[in-house]
Amino acid sequence: MSSDVDVQVLAQATAAPRLLGHARVMPTWIPNRQLPGQVRRAVSEFQPDVLHVQHEFNLYGGLFQSAVLTAALISMRRKGVRILTTVHGVVDPAEVTPAFLRRNSLPGSARLVRAGFRLAYRALAASSDILIVHHDHFREVLVGEYGIHERQLLTIKPGAHLAGAPQRRNAGQAQVLTLGFLTGYKLPEVVVEAAESAALPGIRFRFCVGQNPRILDRGYAARYADLERRVRALGDRAEWSGYIPDEDLDAAFASAEVLVLPYTECVSTSAVAAAAQRSRTVICYSRPLRPLFGPGPLEFELNAAALAGALGRALDGSRGQVTNQFIPWSEAAAQTEAAWRRLAKG
Repeated sequence: MSSDVDVQVLAQATAAPRLLGHARVMPTWIPNRQLPGQVRRAVSEFQPDVLHVQHEFNLYGGLFQSAVLTAALISMRRKGVRILTTVHGVVDPAEVTPAFLRRNSLPGSARLVRAGFRLAYRALAASSDILIVHHDHFREVLVGEYGIHERQLLTIKPGAHLAGAPQRRNAGQAQVLTLGFLTGYKLPEVVVEAAESAALPGIRFRFCVGQNPRILDRGYAARYADLERRVRALGDRAEWSGYIPDEDLDAAFASAEVLVLPYTECVSTSAVAAAAQRSRTVICYSRPLRPLFGPGPLEFELNAAALAGALGRALDGSRGQVTNQFIPWSEAAAQTEAAWRRLAKG
């Protein structure tokens, strides 16, 4: 970022106040019904030229808080606050199937849920001057399926440390990493099945899978407990780490040869971006992520045998890293700053 850009991060109240380059982290909000008022007061105090919002469902404590926050942002925008929102999750209506509803503990009517997503994305558009997405696939979904105007959308690919295919780092066992919060659009159980099979002897699996404390559904809690039980039952074949804080991510990636992305739907690039930002780890990805990565030898169908095949190709050297969905960190920062400046000028 340029030296004349002053960034203030309105973080969750549990965050430590600190300086990160040109950014100041300001503990501000708690994920409950007070959140919209806390954000409104902070914006009133700081009077920013641009308010940049990060949006992901459940990020702010649930769908209700997210909806009320969006309503507050609509009000602020009408009063002259210039708002830019990065949309981290875009759900194609075609992905809303009975299985999707079960995995995400949503009401049983696909028609009702599709209508809810349509309302949510249109509200986001009403709350923002610009919507940023991380891939043109998500841009196309917002335009084609939700009627968001093309001129309101901006694609900025995730920033990454781009490099060639990594070399094997471990002299002993190769390690396969599964990372991120357990969600309805991820299926780490497929990775467990691969670890439980006789395929790929000598491979060690590490599961850094967190439980989202803001999801209170009993089925979700039972699913998480069962996943942990199965991983621990693997003994030396696997390691269960649960949630790991940001400061431990570098070490987790540094010790892994392969990151597995077992997505059931192409709705987010969060884990993809995390991998790109911190490592040269090879990525094996499930078929639903083809819109992001394209077809290739590291792609797998969502079953243990297909995953084992992709992991074998990733580890035997007959693969290349897929980086066409990333851009250098400096370029991502420059594009973001340019968007801020354009919006600030009106």
